[in-house]
Amino acid sequence: PNQVIIYEPARCIFEACVDPDPAPEGYAKIDGNWSCAEGFVGEVYEDCNTCNASLTLSGCLKRVACLTPPVPQHCTFDLSNCTNLAPGDLCEIQCRAPYQGASTFG
Repeated sequence: PNQVIIYEPARCIFEACVDPDPAPEGYAKIDGNWSCAEGFVGEVYEDCNTCNASLTLSGCLKRVACLTPPVPQHCTFDLSNCTNLAPGDLCEIQCRAPYQGASTFG
């Protein structure tokens, strides 16, 4: 009853996380590396849960159309070219008639 148990502990080695299957929306595995899928932008971050070997992905956001920029003098400017813009797109801002002036891109 008072004897110490002598044993050799098991040697457990963590090998690798298991990829999510199917891939979560917004992510694609290409040539063994995770990246944002088409229509998504960002940088992929991988988080491995070593207790259950599951891999969680984060960092990719869906590309959505940008809103028309707010303009204080909305009756002065023509923003008709500035709808449904993708991130990074530019649009031509013109003067609305009867105003005149050079157009600009923003």
